[in-house]
Amino acid sequence: MEEINGYLMSKDTQIARIDNDSVTPINEQLMPYFFLRGNPSIVDWLRTRANDNSRVNSRLLRHALKIARTDDAKASAYVNGACITDNYWIKPDGSDLTYEDVRFKENQFAMLSLHGDTNIFQYDLQKLDTHTPDLTSIGSYDKCWIYHDDAWYLQKRGTKEQIYSEMMAYEVGKRLGFNMAEYRIVDDNTIETKDFTDNAAVNFEPMQSIIGEEEFDLQKDAAALEKILPGATADFLQIQYLDAIIRNPDRHEFNYGVLRDVKTGRVTSMAPNFDNNLALIANAPIASAIRDQETGLKDFATFYNDVVSSFIVPEPLTAAEIKVISDSISVQPVAAAEVPQFIANGMEQIQERTIIKEHSVEYRPFDNLDINKEAEHHHKK
Repeated sequence: MEEINGYLMSKDTQIARIDNDSVTPINEQLMPYFFLRGNPSIVDWLRTRANDNSRVNSRLLRHALKIARTDDAKASAYVNGACITDNYWIKPDGSDLTYEDVRFKENQFAMLSLHGDTNIFQYDLQKLDTHTPDLTSIGSYDKCWIYHDDAWYLQKRGTKEQIYSEMMAYEVGKRLGFNMAEYRIVDDNTIETKDFTDNAAVNFEPMQSIIGEEEFDLQKDAAALEKILPGATADFLQIQYLDAIIRNPDRHEFNYGVLRDVKTGRVTSMAPNFDNNLALIANAPIASAIRDQETGLKDFATFYNDVVSSFIVPEPLTAAEIKVISDSISVQPVAAAEVPQFIANGMEQIQERTIIKEHSVEYRPFDNLDINKEAEHHHKK
């Protein structure tokens, strides 16, 4: 793609100068954490925001817009690097664009992105609004952004087992009082989640921006979060507890993170829990509801026992209580019958392995861990 020169913007505020693809901060407090880790490349940043070209429908979308299948940076740059869940975008030199011009208002390519519906090719595509948020919707499952009921919703396709598993994770988390992104089922093979930034009223920063693309590590990730949001360990433990009891193998640096104030750049909270579609029975029926040897449960218990936070392990729900939740879900694969006992046993196993703690608001400083210096530097500013 062509060399980029211009400004990195937050709404209509210049926050960095871009020269020959390299970023120089103007306002560090508002900069994405990606650049504060020391990587000045605007091209690398654009690549992290692009739709996944391994998705067939993503390739169809790129073909429709005459974007090379493998050029992730160009896919993001096509919409000035803008996405639904934050206010960042690129203003090229000589451009009179404003944030109002680049923010998304509709998505005429939604059905192509979600279903591979090629009927859109019957139109003169140059006469359509080709400024689609689906060019910056990451992840490996077919999905699209749709605006309805005065909000953006991300719709995602999957098997009945995956749709059930995502919805069950949401309902169990909600029952436990956890901070969950809102989900609802569209049909047997489609689920949607409401944009938890409320059309970028806050900026979502994925964990990838904070730590880079590293292997998931409970202690290091919690420590990195504590550096920018003291007390974050409690919310981090919420996510890890739910992951453990629903056996979610897919927690990674792009599907959890933090929310930041648009005007100040201050981290205000962890983002709500989302993206649990590979948990429970998503890819295979449950072989056994007895989980006394399960590594994920042991790892959570060890981590929980080793840190001080305000999170308290919940009292286990009974299989009967969990069955009521399960039965309320409209999509019911055959394998769902084993889920209540599976989750109940997971909760019991964690309770047996964790020490009883009194409610506390003190936090371990993690001084013994090697946290990246850039995150520490930004926290001190």
